[in-house]
Amino acid sequence: MLGPFEETAADQNPYTPQNALARLERDTEYAAQRGATRADIQNARRIIGEGPGWDDRLSRALTEGALLPGVAAAVVAAMSEGS
Repeated sequence: MLGPFEETAADQNPYTPQNALARLERDTEYAAQRGATRADIQNARRIIGEGPGWDDRLSRALTEGALLPGVAAAVVAAMSEGS
């Protein structure tokens, strides 16, 4: 997904897991009003939210079929853009 330098920098950035957990919580709260966020997106956010090492955990989830590649790419892109 990312080059070796980018992967290491993103994996070690403390704001990436923090942002993922904030979105996870926000979308859980909004679910009653707007409908639930897709489970695979929330699962990717949980994986990232566990902290450093999330890039390996996300790769394993992709390999195991727990996430679709497009979902993982979109979630990672959103976390790195601060969206």
